[in-house]
Amino acid sequence: MKHLLSLLPLLFLSACGSNTFHGYTCQDDCSGHKAGYAWAEEHSIAAQNNCLASSSSFQEGCFAYVAEHGGTIILASPVSLATNVIVKYRDVNPVDVGSSRFVAFSPQDKTVKNAYFDASNQYMIISLKGVYYHYCRFSQSDWKVFIDASSVDDFYKTPIKGNFDCRNGGAPTLY
Repeated sequence: MKHLLSLLPLLFLSACGSNTFHGYTCQDDCSGHKAGYAWAEEHSIAAQNNCLASSSSFQEGCFAYVAEHGGTIILASPVSLATNVIVKYRDVNPVDVGSSRFVAFSPQDKTVKNAYFDASNQYMIISLKGVYYHYCRFSQSDWKVFIDASSVDDFYKTPIKGNFDCRNGGAPTLY
């Protein structure tokens, strides 16, 4: 009887669905988390910005792999995959920055709060103090330098601000 009483807390936790996977709470059996972790391991993922996925549990599994293997931790939490934002100076709104076209970056600096990059269209959307702006003809190498900058705010103010202006054309209409 004493042995059965010691198992009650475990049975209660299991019944309440509080399974965890590397610190992330699982809704069911953690299979999504396990799949994300395995995928990240199989592809040697080294940065959270490469963990964008169609499921938050898969994404959290990928995040866990990156964190445990000394990778670049960029996002504090998964990006919502149905995030529609209104972009200033864009003719066609909203834009779903949670789509698989975009890679997310969340530095949470003083000015730059979030940035989203679509490499296939050389298109970046950036949140500056809560207002979304877009930049066109922004290359993959520009993006890499941007996310690796020691001060994202300073980098934005120098080579990005005033350049890559979509009002001069080049904004994709696919979203």
